[in-house]
Amino acid sequence: MHTGNFRLERTTLAVGELNGKPVAVTIPAGEVIKMILKPSDGNTMVDVLWKGRAVAVYAVDLQQRGRDTVSTH
Repeated sequence: MHTGNFRLERTTLAVGELNGKPVAVTIPAGEVIKMILKPSDGNTMVDVLWKGRAVAVYAVDLQQRGRDTVSTH
């Protein structure tokens, strides 16, 4: 998996922050997210940007539900 933009093919759960506390965030299918950093070995969460907001998604969800926008053109 590489850094870049991914279009989600299915609705995906993410973890964000609100007032300094973690909150669940639902990212709808069809949205484009940008992976900030490649996940390190053993890291289950990936930091991404969605609508200018930093959130974390499970790496496995991104692999299974995200399509690299470069390869879809």
